[in-house]
Amino acid sequence: MNIVDQTNPNCICMVGSFPPPVTGMTLSNAAMRHYLSSLKVDFIEINLSPKALNRIWSVRLIRFIRVLVGLTLYLQILIKNRSKKTTLYICLSGGSGQIYEILYVVLSKLVKAKMNFHHRCSSYLEKSFWRTQLLTKAAGSEAVHIVLCDEMGDRLKKTYSSVRNVFVLSNATLMEESVIPNSIEPKTKLKKIAFLGNITAEKGIFEFLEVAEILQQEGVEIRALVAGPFHTPETKTVFFERQSCLKTVEY
Repeated sequence: MNIVDQTNPNCICMVGSFPPPVTGMTLSNAAMRHYLSSLKVDFIEINLSPKALNRIWSVRLIRFIRVLVGLTLYLQILIKNRSKKTTLYICLSGGSGQIYEILYVVLSKLVKAKMNFHHRCSSYLEKSFWRTQLLTKAAGSEAVHIVLCDEMGDRLKKTYSSVRNVFVLSNATLMEESVIPNSIEPKTKLKKIAFLGNITAEKGIFEFLEVAEILQQEGVEIRALVAGPFHTPETKTVFFERQSCLKTVEY
């Protein structure tokens, strides 16, 4: 993986959530942090994680406070590094979190900082969202947008006209750069595995069924759960045909 120019003296500022809790986004940020550490480039981490996935008011309050503290810290970084440009890196939220991410974009724009956005969510690619429109327009055409595949990049550019610079980086490549954080203890006994998300061949649903089939053939007592929407009727048909032969798989 080569997404950073090591000859660039810029300070990279990573803004986002890091483990714990463990989610796709926090692991992605942890992997990118690991990658930057391996390059020994100058980077600063601003962790906005509320440390929990619950959406109760106390967790939301902690999140809001962390955002305010993070904005203050980022402003201090921009002032301190005004003699050498700062590069902003954000793994974008899929929903309302983009509202506070826009604030980081505005601060970056004021000092002409470089911006890199990592896109992991497809929700705002199905149709144009006002938050994403505002964020991409504020960032301008010089911002770099990291996507998971060529199709995602094409849809992003088609939906948001301000997006020009796209860099493809698959999850598989990124996760090679990291391991599960040491603070997360591995399971010693596994009773259940799950596929959660958009159900497509590209995301590996049929590989998941192959694993479930192998475990069933070897007599391993385990439940395999699948949850999420089917993107095509063809995938749905094939899935249920194969699922009917697998007593351990539940949808």
